[in-house]
Amino acid sequence: MKNKLLAVGFTIVLASCGKSKEEQLLYDYQSDNVKSGLNMNVEDLNFEIHEIKEVGKITALDSANMYKEKLAKLWFGEDASKEQLDTISYDYVITRLDTMRSQAQSIILSNIRLGQDWENYEWKKKRDDATDAYVEAKFYKTRDSSFRVKPDSILSIKYQANYSINNPMLNNSKQTFDKYFYSNPEKTKFIREEMVSQEKDS
Repeated sequence: MKNKLLAVGFTIVLASCGKSKEEQLLYDYQSDNVKSGLNMNVEDLNFEIHEIKEVGKITALDSANMYKEKLAKLWFGEDASKEQLDTISYDYVITRLDTMRSQAQSIILSNIRLGQDWENYEWKKKRDDATDAYVEAKFYKTRDSSFRVKPDSILSIKYQANYSINNPMLNNSKQTFDKYFYSNPEKTKFIREEMVSQEKDS
């Protein structure tokens, strides 16, 4: 009997040690999410990792370029072209937005002096929109500059994983997910995720 118990214990140890480092990171990440979101253990959901692999590294330069892309979309819209992205500058956008909000405020004050307050609804919206965009553009510039100090530094490791769970919110139906996960630079934990695709099996 004692030998049988030792054998079972040894099997459990082997199973727990059978995860790769990447699988353990994903297991820990999902375990925390399930506990905080559903107040359950991830094992209760029949959590199963089918594949996980490292697919890239996120550098400080990548993050700086991301903010430059955000600036282009802020100014030109979601369909900003690569040419617009390459030629736009923070100072140009910030200056233009500052001018736009100042001009709108001047018109608002002029309408007040003329007793035409009813015309200010649209101008207040234009002023507020320009102000919000101005603050956003300045934030992008600050973040961009900070990342370009050491452009080659690694900020995160990117992984792609495929896994499945039984979803208790959907009568325990099996769901399979394909996601990107991003770890800290030390590869000790996942810090965020991003959906690639989702497929539900009945």
